Amino acid sequence: MGRLLLATRAHYFLWLDPEWTRTELLPLFDWQRDPQEANRSWQGFFFWGRPTPDLLEALAPAATQLANHLESFGEQREHYGEFIARAACSLPDDPFSKKWFIAFLQKADADDRADFAWELDKMLKPLQPAQKAELWQAWLKRYFEHRAQFPPRPEGQEFTALLGWAFHLPEQLAELVSCLEALPGSGAADQRLSWALAQGELTGSDPDLLARLLFVFLRRCHELEPWNRSDLHEAILDLIAEGTQATLITELIEKYLEHGGSESQKLTEALQKREAAKQTTAPTQAGS
Repeated sequence: MGRLLLATRAHYFLWLDPEWTRTELLPLFDWQRDPQEANRSWQGFFFWGRPTPDLLEALAPAATQLANHLESFGEQREHYGEFIARAACSLPDDPFSKKWFIAFLQKADADDRADFAWELDKMLKPLQPAQKAELWQAWLKRYFEHRAQFPPRPEGQEFTALLGWAFHLPEQLAELVSCLEALPGSGAADQRLSWALAQGELTGSDPDLLARLLFVFLRRCHELEPWNRSDLHEAILDLIAEGTQATLITELIEKYLEHGGSESQKLTEALQKREAAKQTTAPTQAGS
């Protein structure tokens, strides 16, 4: 039991005494050596361990084998996707070159992928813009582009989390929206999207991009709660005021109506009023 507790701090001991750690602690993670001991070691590491690049390299075979033993974790399986997210973000290079990451892509179920996406959502939030840009270019964009190749397709909580990344990656919004538009999936929930847009959390972004982001959500959403429809109404009004293309607004109004929105006429009138004002000012500007 003592060694199992030490295994949760394997990253520290690998730095302190590499030879002893490789001999005494890292074998505890080996599924072929003792599956039950490996299960306990990994569960402890999920909670308290730190997946540093050096440790991940040393544990690469055992970390890859994780994907073949997920059922043994029971309720603790939710920490597998979180671990993969932390591990991927700790690397100085592309995780697509790592067998343990490919194993995750090939064998993770819908819940594992949702846990991965939500953990990344939390990790992205405190990063500086330069760090986010580096992460996006290093592999996040590639993850989006290749996600559809690894079933199951994004559903429910995973797609909801992927939509939420937009609020942490405003400088990558154009590429992110294009990736989301190309990504199959359904069952997204409006946990914060409409409300956040109505509150102006992405103020300063291209309103056309925000309209496209909102449209992606509405296409993938099965049902909106009454309070979500109210937030959606306010978000569309804001997009009208910000000069979003009329065709995009019309598509949003149609989706709003499909989802039970009862004030679509007010939105249509607001759009018509804006377009009429543009027609009125155009000749004046031309004459001046």
